[in-house]
Formats: sequence, structure tokens, C-alpha cells
Amino acid sequence: MGNFSTIPWAPYVSEAFYTLNVINRTPVIDPGDILEIELYLKGFGLPEKNKLSVMWSSSYVIEKENPGYWIYTPKGFDLSTMTTIKGVSEQDLRTFGDASHGLQIKLHAGFFTHPREAVSVRPWELHTLRSEVTVDDNPPMLFKLNTSKNARPGDL
Repeated sequence: MGNFSTIPWAPYVSEAFYTLNVINRTPVIDPGDILEIELYLKGFGLPEKNKLSVMWSSSYVIEKENPGYWIYTPKGFDLSTMTTIKGVSEQDLRTFGDASHGLQIKLHAGFFTHPREAVSVRPWELHTLRSEVTVDDNPPMLFKLNTSKNARPGDL
């Protein structure tokens, strides 16, 4: 990801610290239904490296051949202009390899920055990050997971 300490609108902290907030859009589903989970990153700082691990307890819960999609905003981050690329991207979970027990994703810098219009905010004030808010009713990250038709009812 590189060193982002030169970004003028980056939070003024020495280390990155984040927590993950999870919202289950579909708390009750039947086998074969789509499970929708929103993810928000709350915190501050620009990590040099990052990894988001999403795991499920059993390989029988998520459909193996078509596990679903990861939909995210912002689309990306342009290092040459230090700006967030707005929009929504959708990525098939099969591109991450075997997703039978979960997957690991590297997040781009756009998740850890705040809107460019916040340049006038004083350095000691906390900023709202792109990963903390919805954009055009889209959460920063949304997983649409296809559950297996053979999944047993209950908590797995």
C-alpha cells in the first residue's frame, strides 16, 4: 500500500486502530437463501498493511460453486492524485480461490481516508472515514453470500 504519511488530509495519528462493525441484513433465512452482511470499519490511521478475514464456521453453509459477491465502495484509490475513486464495485467471491471456510481481502487506501472536502478540518478533530458511512445507500462493504440448499437450519 505504501507510505501515506504525506497525505495532507490523513488523520494525524502515529498508528492505525480499527474495529469492525457488522450488520446482518437478513437475520432469518432458509437454506438456499442469500445472506447479506454489511461491514463498516471504524477507527483512525492509515495502516501500512491490512487484511480483512471473513470466516464461516462450516464448509456446508455457503454454496461451494457460487459462494456469492463482495460489493464495496469506494471503488478504489488513486495514488497519483491522492483521491478516492467513487462508485460501487462488485467482485465474485470465486476470484479469491477456495471460499469453503471464508476468505481474506486486502483493502485499498480509500477505505482508510476521509473525503477530500474535509481538508479544512483542524488536525486535532476526528474525521469521518469512507469506511464508516454509506454512499448513495451503499455500505462500504456488503457480502451477499449464497447459502447452500443443503445447509441445516440453526446457528452454524
